[in-house]
Amino acid sequence: MASENNIGISSRQFVTILKKFDKDGDGDIKLSELDAFLKAFVDEGLIENSRAVVIAEKIREEQQDGDEVSMTTLTKEIAPVNFLTAEFGEQKTRITSVDFMKLWNNYDADNSGYLDRVELQKFFYDIVTKNKGEGDSEDTEELERKVDHYIKTMFEMLNIQEDKVSLEKMCKFCPVEENFLEQYEDKSDEIEGCELEGFLKDLYDRKHKPGQSFEKFKEEKMKKFDKDKNKKFSKQEVKKILSKLS
Repeated sequence: MASENNIGISSRQFVTILKKFDKDGDGDIKLSELDAFLKAFVDEGLIENSRAVVIAEKIREEQQDGDEVSMTTLTKEIAPVNFLTAEFGEQKTRITSVDFMKLWNNYDADNSGYLDRVELQKFFYDIVTKNKGEGDSEDTEELERKVDHYIKTMFEMLNIQEDKVSLEKMCKFCPVEENFLEQYEDKSDEIEGCELEGFLKDLYDRKHKPGQSFEKFKEEKMKKFDKDKNKKFSKQEVKKILSKLS
């Protein structure tokens, strides 16, 4: 019997099924294979058949063009809890977009837009230990082993050939809590630095074009909304962006 809580779907279970349908290794499947793909999850007892029917209908309704379904869409509908939470628990993986960008910028010291495997291990370890409770007795060696396993799965699922990960691919495997898009009214009249990047990351997660990198998206939005070229967004500029999302 399938679990009613999608947190039961691990990254390993997802990638095992995905690889059966993702023939070219780009993380997408053909729309014509969607029903068979979802049935594989039903057969493994990971989701109920009724849930698979709802997911298929929703994806087809939202699929405006093209005959392929992206991994981002599939994971959002099948495992909305996200794999990081499924692997390590909700409390350990709670992080805002601002804190995410602070961590990213800390380890992407050369501003290349990529993290290598060593940097990734430190990045994820920092995330899962950031909210570690007093009663959490999991030892460091075991946690490092789980982080290493998670990174290997991420490389396999995203078909990453090089020994590094871009920010846009990281966004697929490390969803964060929405920050500025829902809570901007509590902020000051201007945002800059990591806060601005966190805001842009939230926008990127919602509005980027297929295949568009975070850096290209950021460049586009800065050119459009940062009229005074001071690398800051004013409250007026943010409201203008948010109004276009509503």
